[in-house]
Amino acid sequence: MNRRVTLVNCGFREAQKLPSLPLGILYLASSLLQRGYGVDVRDYQLCRAENPTEPEELVSFCKTDASVLGFSCMNGTLPIVLMAAEKIKAARPETKIVLGGPAATSLGHKIMRKFKYIDFVLRGEGDIVFPEFLKNLYENSQPPSVPGIIFRNGEIPVEGPAPRRILNLDVLPFPAHSLLPLKEYRQTIPMVTSRGCPYRCSFCDGGALRGTRNIVRSVENCMTELIESALRTGHRKVGFLDDVFVLDRCRVFAFCDAFESLDMCLRWSVMGRADLMDEDMFRRMAETGCQAVYFGAESGSDSVLKRINKGFISAEIEQKVRAATQYFEYVTVSLIWGYPFETLPEFYESLALATECRFYGASVQFHLLSPMPGSELYEQHGHGLHFSEDAVSDLVCSKHGIEPFKGFVLEHPDICASFYHYPSPNFEKKLGITSGEVYNNA
Repeated sequence: MNRRVTLVNCGFREAQKLPSLPLGILYLASSLLQRGYGVDVRDYQLCRAENPTEPEELVSFCKTDASVLGFSCMNGTLPIVLMAAEKIKAARPETKIVLGGPAATSLGHKIMRKFKYIDFVLRGEGDIVFPEFLKNLYENSQPPSVPGIIFRNGEIPVEGPAPRRILNLDVLPFPAHSLLPLKEYRQTIPMVTSRGCPYRCSFCDGGALRGTRNIVRSVENCMTELIESALRTGHRKVGFLDDVFVLDRCRVFAFCDAFESLDMCLRWSVMGRADLMDEDMFRRMAETGCQAVYFGAESGSDSVLKRINKGFISAEIEQKVRAATQYFEYVTVSLIWGYPFETLPEFYESLALATECRFYGASVQFHLLSPMPGSELYEQHGHGLHFSEDAVSDLVCSKHGIEPFKGFVLEHPDICASFYHYPSPNFEKKLGITSGEVYNNA
């Protein structure tokens, strides 16, 4: 067995946009390179096929003689990954196929039970676990009982010890940008300065992959990576992808000071949170180059916000969005509809908030709620999901639609739940309203 690994990021390119660098898989590749493994990284966002949702296209894209083929996938690409993996295994039965990422973390045991051609599932963070797994795989004949790995004992899936969180993120090598053609991507440096979100939004499955404890990198470590990336790529825009970059107020101001001292004319963006930010923070961020803030509002109804454990009220969203538009060039607000308990008046409250935010100059995204296995909401309401090809959330459905794998979605509703929707009061009426141009992510 050769010691070469092919890692595939399974994502679809957005319409008429350059893709973002797949940061997670590049961090993982760096950890493997550091330990002496041969690594080949493929990003399916770069697939030029007319319809990349065809499983055969992914099969062709993944041709490799590596002994291990690892897929990182979200819920939206899980069907095509599983369909392609079956064909790959049939053609090269000696290749070990490993799934990782959010979908694999939430559905790992079910996947291993139903799809015998998947050899292993990696749950949680892979930076340390995956190299340990490979060492075990190449050197031992016993099943790889490594934390975070699901393997088979005969025909029976076996979960190893629970995945361990990485407590010191500063020890991780920086992402291996050189493994992908940077000119094919947006001219923005993606960065993650922390992992884990302490909030418990009931619709979100993020805690399954990254945990609920927020673990941070030092500002100095982040700045070192940023300088190296800026010098290597020539890019002067930075996109911070942390779930809660603004969680620690003092740390936010420390980043602002660091940006100011760099004197590199960098422009940056963050995901914000209405209850953690104020005008002093907005002002300092803007002074040091922040151009864009994204707010996950999720609803304009206080009763819905309470039921999804969001932790703030709609008035805070309105006030902070209004203030933010005075400081930043781009302010985006995300709203979700289709909660199983959302009444029509509560839905209209979200429409009203969307109208207010647009009036202030913010861009508003309006998404149909996608059921996420591993979330609290799915555990409570996932037993009665509905399917309609005209009502698949844009959070999981690409512009190419789902026709090539629709049959798979219908055959495996427990695996493909994200392509379904919760039964929500007055669903058809809500769908008709949000399908109009005014509320279609304008």
